[in-house]
Amino acid sequence: MSDVNVQIKLRQVERRQVLDRRLAIAALVVAIVVAGLAIWNSRMQDSVSRKAEERQGWSELMLRSDDEQMWKAKKTMRAFVEQAKRMPDALRERSGIDAFVIKASTKCLALYAYATIVPVTGTTDDCPPKAMKPEDKEKYYSDVDMSRRLIKDFHEKLMLLDQQGMITDPVRLRFMREGTVEFLTNVWLPIEKGLNHVVEKDADAKDQSAQSVRDWYAERVKRIDEAAPHVVPETSYY
Repeated sequence: MSDVNVQIKLRQVERRQVLDRRLAIAALVVAIVVAGLAIWNSRMQDSVSRKAEERQGWSELMLRSDDEQMWKAKKTMRAFVEQAKRMPDALRERSGIDAFVIKASTKCLALYAYATIVPVTGTTDDCPPKAMKPEDKEKYYSDVDMSRRLIKDFHEKLMLLDQQGMITDPVRLRFMREGTVEFLTNVWLPIEKGLNHVVEKDADAKDQSAQSVRDWYAERVKRIDEAAPHVVPETSYY
């Protein structure tokens, strides 16, 4: 065999060796990618499974929180607001009924729940219920304040969980409806704002924070209704 033929053969062998090495490297890269994708897919499935379990767990917790204590809290707060609206000075409030309820909440909670003010001798106590004795009003307004705190904690937690995608659709539809917005607007918010002016140093900032919770629910309910109108019939839940 001539030198030229030998060199050609050697080059062919070298080329096959280079090709074999490249194919081996490519096969190795493909194997690594496939293995990586399998691990990623497995982890994603585990993550989705854990997220679903967490979502279900939080949803069940929120449903359990909707117990007799929650029902009593809503009833107590609504009763106070209705009584405050029937007070003689309520209709004379130029700023509106809600403004009067805020003032009444501030005064009565300060007087009976927190004792930050004391009754002046000779003045008339106009904190409802009108026929209730002062010593009984201390417990009554303590209940109003505890109810306010329970409602606040529940709805703030529910809001955060929904923002994080940690509640199921049935739970979302149960608690986020027009009745919720009505209750937060007309019952909880005036009492909450009244309390802010009793114990908080920065009452205006606290008022804005409370208002933002109510506004978030109003916007959330609007988006839910736009996405699936009348999915759940409205009830007098609140």
